[in-house]
Amino acid sequence: MRRPGRFVGWLTAALLIGWGLSWAVPLVPGALARVDWFRVRALRVEGVRYLTAADVERAAAVPAHANLWDDVAPVAARVRALTMVKEVRVSRRLPGTLVVSVQERRPVGLLPTPTLEPVDEDGRRLPLDPALHRLDLPVIRAGRPTRGPPASAAIAAATREAARLAEADPEFWGGVSVVTAEGSRDVTLEWGDAP
Repeated sequence: MRRPGRFVGWLTAALLIGWGLSWAVPLVPGALARVDWFRVRALRVEGVRYLTAADVERAAAVPAHANLWDDVAPVAARVRALTMVKEVRVSRRLPGTLVVSVQERRPVGLLPTPTLEPVDEDGRRLPLDPALHRLDLPVIRAGRPTRGPPASAAIAAATREAARLAEADPEFWGGVSVVTAEGSRDVTLEWGDAP
């Protein structure tokens, strides 16, 4: 037969432990932030091809007194502001390293404006020198005169299709020389060397 006093004792102990944890757990990040062992001593950059790690580190602007348990959202926002960055994720690696994983915008074509400017799948101009990065990409152009800026709906449709084809069949895509946007929905591809 069980004694009721033992059950009440266990229940009281569980309630006191739960109350203590609910009070202490929110204080843990603040306490850890004051421990020098968790000071950010290194910033590791992953996933860059066109940007340099130094570019990302400058943009991240992690303060000298930063701690691993500080909010990393401002660091991610500063890196995301770079034109070449599509997405960024900041994670922590104990004891003192922040890891910044970058997904860059990928050039899919060259837009004649009148010089050739690399553009991504959204038709956004990218600040890349085609000669420096040896970009072998097709020229993307509008077939009919369009109103508005060069990255019009027709150009954006052509760049989206260019990105899709480059991923679906890289071998075929390597031979495409010109992508012509025929309105906002049709695209013409010229395969082989451009005349």
